[in-house]
Amino acid sequence: MTQLSVYILSVAGVTILTVLVELILPEGKLHKFTKSILALIMVFVIAGPLPKLVKNGFNLDFESANEVSQDVLNTVKNQQILTLQKNLEKGLEEKGFKNINLTIDADFNSGALKISTIFVDLSNLVLTDETQHIFKTEAVEDFLLKQTGLKAGQVVFYD
Repeated sequence: MTQLSVYILSVAGVTILTVLVELILPEGKLHKFTKSILALIMVFVIAGPLPKLVKNGFNLDFESANEVSQDVLNTVKNQQILTLQKNLEKGLEEKGFKNINLTIDADFNSGALKISTIFVDLSNLVLTDETQHIFKTEAVEDFLLKQTGLKAGQVVFYD
């Protein structure tokens, strides 16, 4: 556990202990004395990390937080690419081209999704009756170019 977690758990533990002791002990001098001791312990627990912070300085670990946020951002970007890929595959299926697998090569350097290449796997392609007599690669390429705004040559076919 991190130091912050240990600190929070110790403060919570002393707080719970204080509440339990107050509920269990009857009113009287012992109750007041115990309450004073527990209040003193609470002060020590809360103030315990202060000497270490003063000695070492305040070191907030923003680098690890940045790494985590970068990982989340990369996951969101990859999910955006996968969603686009599934939507294009669904659109091709509606056009009569079933079982086409797309792989999109894209980057987010400028902040927006920029597709560089779409790889089209035709090895499992199933054609419907309407699409059996057309040139399949040409029709698939036309659909992908219209949907993504890519140029010819950015769609690569393989079987």
